[in-house]
Amino acid sequence: MVFFPNGTTEAEFANILNRNRGAIALSGAAAVQKIGSGIGQMNIGESDGFYIFRISLPGVSGNDNSFSCVVDPTGMVEIHGVSTTGEQVVEKPPQVFFMETRNLCPPGPFSIKFRLPGPVLPDQLRSSFVDGMFEGIVRRNS
Repeated sequence: MVFFPNGTTEAEFANILNRNRGAIALSGAAAVQKIGSGIGQMNIGESDGFYIFRISLPGVSGNDNSFSCVVDPTGMVEIHGVSTTGEQVVEKPPQVFFMETRNLCPPGPFSIKFRLPGPVLPDQLRSSFVDGMFEGIVRRNS
């Protein structure tokens, strides 16, 4: 894996990638974060009356019964789901692909637990799950 500083030219990218089978080149914002799981990377913020949390969940579907988010009054958040990426073999009929690099989270169930900075009103949780990003906004109980 090669991390490039901002300003790297297309020719420099192509040169490295052409000489190294399975190489992964990152630049800009992608180069400052680690590669790998991606699942569970998060930000937590607060305003006068609310907390917000955003969690990266690539390869996770929020549209089925396998995904859940529960917030308790103490501010403990528990998320359960199933990752569908990171497999060794990918079938896209009529083709079968054998993955040479495997930097995504492996497939299977996962859970994430974390605590918000303070107590909350769980029944006032508003959440959305778009493009692999789960976001929750919950009213503070202070």
